[in-house]
Amino acid sequence: MSHEQRSNATDEITSQSASSLGRLIARGDVSAVDVADAHIRRIEQTADDLNAVVVPRFDQALEAARRFDEDRRRRDSPGPLAGVPITVKEMFDVVGTPTTAGLTALSTHRADSDATVVARLRRAGAIILGKTNVSQLGIMPETDNPLYGRTNNPWNLERSPGGSSGGESAIIAAGGSPLGLGSDSGGSVRQPANSCGICSIKPTSGRLPLDGHFASANWFESWPQPGPLARSVDDLEIALSVLAGDDPRGRGPGDAPSLIADPREIDSRSLRVGFYTDLEGVTSSPAVRRAVCEAAAVLDDAGATVEEFELPDAERAWLLYAALFYADGMLDMRRQTRGSRLDWRLKEHFSYTRLPGWARRLLARYYALRGQQSTAKVLRTVSRPVLTTAEFLDLVAAQRAYQRSFAAALDAAGLDVLIAPVSPLPPLTHGELYANSTMLYTALYNLLGVPAGVVPVTQVRPGEEGHRPVSRDPVEQCCRRVDAGSAGLPIGVQVIARWWREDLVLAVMQLLESHFRGTDGFPLRPPI
Repeated sequence: MSHEQRSNATDEITSQSASSLGRLIARGDVSAVDVADAHIRRIEQTADDLNAVVVPRFDQALEAARRFDEDRRRRDSPGPLAGVPITVKEMFDVVGTPTTAGLTALSTHRADSDATVVARLRRAGAIILGKTNVSQLGIMPETDNPLYGRTNNPWNLERSPGGSSGGESAIIAAGGSPLGLGSDSGGSVRQPANSCGICSIKPTSGRLPLDGHFASANWFESWPQPGPLARSVDDLEIALSVLAGDDPRGRGPGDAPSLIADPREIDSRSLRVGFYTDLEGVTSSPAVRRAVCEAAAVLDDAGATVEEFELPDAERAWLLYAALFYADGMLDMRRQTRGSRLDWRLKEHFSYTRLPGWARRLLARYYALRGQQSTAKVLRTVSRPVLTTAEFLDLVAAQRAYQRSFAAALDAAGLDVLIAPVSPLPPLTHGELYANSTMLYTALYNLLGVPAGVVPVTQVRPGEEGHRPVSRDPVEQCCRRVDAGSAGLPIGVQVIARWWREDLVLAVMQLLESHFRGTDGFPLRPPI
């Protein structure tokens, strides 16, 4: 086979979805070895530009693919991902590989078993190609750390693929993996999917097990969830059914049901859909607003009842999220990072947490006078270095109260689903410290614990790049920099439903995907 033929064969395989690859392998149209090899070659082709797969398992993957091909004809009922190569976020345990969260002191760590969700993917027949890059400790909207370095966005190498599952989103978008496993405690599968023009879903809090995932006490236990990323909604549906598992062991009376309802049973004409384009704090860019309005129009055309919706006090929810996140003064994170080189953004966070309460209040007043309102509000909210038990329990009660007010607002409007921005901005330029404030758009659904997915819709058009007034606030200055030069970058929308209704999220995502995939400007494949 010539180099050109080999390249064409690689492109043909790596452009397929995980579900179509599974069908091709099951029929014997292509071998699992050829599929794994094509994706490995694609990872290697893009490695210098992207730096997405930081723990390769290429030899082990090819050996697993060979064993699969040898056993294929003897298998009575291969799993739904039989022979399909995947990638896994570095923060999940995969036996024999490091789980470091970007901490240099853990570089020699090796997991002695798989995380439960990783084991479920393997049982379904998936073949793990490697592990992908993350932000240090998984808490930043940019994928960069002192151990593995920075990951770039395949649509524009000067842009971030998002964080913290940015390595996953970058390699899936670039064709190096058809399906990936990430995790989300504030938007960490949704922001990267949006930045790279692919799909993802964060399930309801508690839906999937988190054992075998790097964790910190700062991650309030009801926030983080494993979640799949892929180039198609159908692949998310398959992956989510595998990840939810069918083993009843370990389930208690308050645990999630293992089965997820079939999204194909949803009739769009029965849906009542709310939408919004902006939240308090950071105004959305023109392309973001257009994407949400176009998605709402598609659902209206499909027979759904669609109306504008105003979230109850979203800024209060963001400040509540911040207060819970900083409740222990980041003491646990500081403990975990001892002996490691620190990412400069993490150092900046730590520096604020070391200030006594009176200094934070004084600094908040100073920032407010300088026009840095968003920073001032967070400092006022997080006014004590470490909360007492009573103060923490008050915050937990406030979270529960906000969940009730959200449900009441949906009830009052009679809504089943929300359509919303994933971020108020296009994919970030590298090194934007103040971009954390834009996490409000996703973090609020971690605070609520409801399922939320992302589906690509469009790309930024010329003329949609610069409409923000000059401001002294560093957050607004960050937004102006990110908007500039953003034409051609992908933009998605977020789909949100009530607790345990992942079927509604997937059904609406499938409807939107089937419409927008055939339109001009849909982000099909990055230029890399």
